[in-house]
Amino acid sequence: MVASLHLSQFTVFEDVRLDFAKNLNVFLGENGSGKTHALKALYAVLAAEESLVGSAGRSLGGLAELLRSELQGAFRPATLRALIRRPSEVAQVTVASRRAGQSIVRIHRVVDDLPEGPIRDAARDADGVYAPTNGSGIHFARPLYLPPTDFAALGPAFAALYDASVVPFDKSWRALAGYVALPPLRELPAGLAGVLHLLEDALGGPVQTTPSGTLVVAGKDGPVELPMVSEGLKKFAVLAHLLKVGAFTDTRTRRIGDIADWHRELARPILLWDEPEAHLNPRLLRKLARVIVALADYGTPIVLATHSLFLLRELHLLQRRSDAPLATRYFGFERQANGSVFVEQSDHLEGLGPLAALDEEVAQAERYIDDELGAGDALA
Repeated sequence: MVASLHLSQFTVFEDVRLDFAKNLNVFLGENGSGKTHALKALYAVLAAEESLVGSAGRSLGGLAELLRSELQGAFRPATLRALIRRPSEVAQVTVASRRAGQSIVRIHRVVDDLPEGPIRDAARDADGVYAPTNGSGIHFARPLYLPPTDFAALGPAFAALYDASVVPFDKSWRALAGYVALPPLRELPAGLAGVLHLLEDALGGPVQTTPSGTLVVAGKDGPVELPMVSEGLKKFAVLAHLLKVGAFTDTRTRRIGDIADWHRELARPILLWDEPEAHLNPRLLRKLARVIVALADYGTPIVLATHSLFLLRELHLLQRRSDAPLATRYFGFERQANGSVFVEQSDHLEGLGPLAALDEEVAQAERYIDDELGAGDALA
């Protein structure tokens, strides 16, 4: 599992370290405050490290190229030097593991400033990227990134299109397409079976795959193809399919050193979810909160970014009613006058300072109540 993410001179971040809780981590903040950039930076490093699991070689050039590919795929800039916060010449992303070690990524604006030799050569070949990290590899969970936009149509056709053509989609979408194309497992662990039941209850039936690879929801009125399902419910349907095909199960069986059980922890994905509340009404948001808590309780570390005060309150209520509350951490992202982002961190939502993204909802509720009371007084 990931212990922390340190962003230095990276996009909107001057120098920020995010220290994660074991179970659930929630990013809060206005649009443009860097929440998605933090999620994507974390995803890119973890995806590159995951690609090297089981690999016989770990060269400077090989890791730099993987990191270049993942950063390019996640952010899609014209050049990776655009990720360096001006006027700095170097950006750095550091991801630390709870077990041991860290993965460091640096992006240099001017490669010739590096010492002559393998490091400069690797950075020149990888658009200014290089990785001054250990040679044995850092062991994290698999990253699974869910975007706020509709990814329900992903499947074999999308994967083939992405591999063959230049298309305007993040590379994380290609990873999702690979999962969507998989057949279901014969049996799910009990904890995940419970999560699947929550999703199918919200959908009104199970999610199935046709011989052509199309996902359908088998409701009481017959099967409905996924493109015909409402936008909010598509999210539940695809998540149910990801559960059924093993995206959240222990699929890595690599033994590391003398620790026999380590492979089971490492096989769990870390779920990075950007705006899970998108397209969902309050009734479905209550169900979504139960799904998030159940996944985290099963052992899936979750980092999510949200604007929804309703979702936050539902998560809070579920935690208060639990006999074993999850280890949770909240991160308040706020843009400063100089353009950099400050991040406040607390184990309790109440521990964060004022957040404009949430305060507006509270202020609106107060205005509405004041207006209704005022209208009532006038009629009386």
